[in-house]
Formats: sequence, C-alpha cells, structure tokens
Amino acid sequence: ETFDMDPLLALDFLRVSGLMDGV
Repeated sequence: ETFDMDPLLALDFLRVSGLMDGV
C-alpha cells in the first residue's frame, strides 16, 4: 500500500471504503 504518491487518492479511497463498510 503506497499512498505516498497520492495522499488525496488514499483519503478518498479510505472514505469510500468506510462508507461501504458502514452500509
């Protein structure tokens, strides 16, 4: 997991994952 090159993408991915996990 190398999100160092794209921190914004990582945050977005984490948010989407959290939303999906919440549902």
